[in-house]
Amino acid sequence: MNLQHRASAFLAALTLCGCVVVPQSSLPAENTGLHGLRIELQFENTRGDPVDGSSLPARPVPAFHLKPGSLFGISLFASIDLQRFGGRRDDLVVELDDWFAVAAQRALPASDGRVSGGVRIVPAETRFAQVLPLVYAQAPGKPVPALLGTHSYLMDAGAQVANLIYFDRACRLEGTFRPNSGRRTVTVDIKIDGPGFHLLSYVAGLGDEKYWLVLSPHAEMINLMTTL
Repeated sequence: MNLQHRASAFLAALTLCGCVVVPQSSLPAENTGLHGLRIELQFENTRGDPVDGSSLPARPVPAFHLKPGSLFGISLFASIDLQRFGGRRDDLVVELDDWFAVAAQRALPASDGRVSGGVRIVPAETRFAQVLPLVYAQAPGKPVPALLGTHSYLMDAGAQVANLIYFDRACRLEGTFRPNSGRRTVTVDIKIDGPGFHLLSYVAGLGDEKYWLVLSPHAEMINLMTTL
């Protein structure tokens, strides 16, 4: 039997026994970050005062999009639908493992390793994507829900504004940036231990308008806040 025949016979045997080997590069990496989050829906007016969700004129429908190459809401690429939750509920459980494969496939690096302002990511080829929360209003008799409120964002259990970010590998974020070109400065010095979803929170530092962006110590439950 020549070499070609031997190779054909070996592949046939693997197929018959169900042991066909999948190249390692095609397998998704293990999720070393958060695996799930319990999220509570909260509403506020433009002054920041709480609004009772039961007083809304329509049923709120939470949804989540993935924004490739975005860490602070800046990205040139269109967002990707992840999941929309129907039914009457004030809180929900998000299984982040269900989003892992999509995030691993669609995440993108920042150009030249620059994330935003003076913040850099190392290694520069790190791919990431931000999870964007949205809330829609499902009015009775209307098949298409409308976007609810002016802005939706995540807040951790410590009452800090937070970002849910997917990273495709271990990396480090370092530097300082000014969100929305305002007076507030945010200093970043974060080590990501491996691929997966990580919750990053804005914590007030010393002095007015100075914040740190840190890995959240309050990731067991978060609020999805919507400004009406």
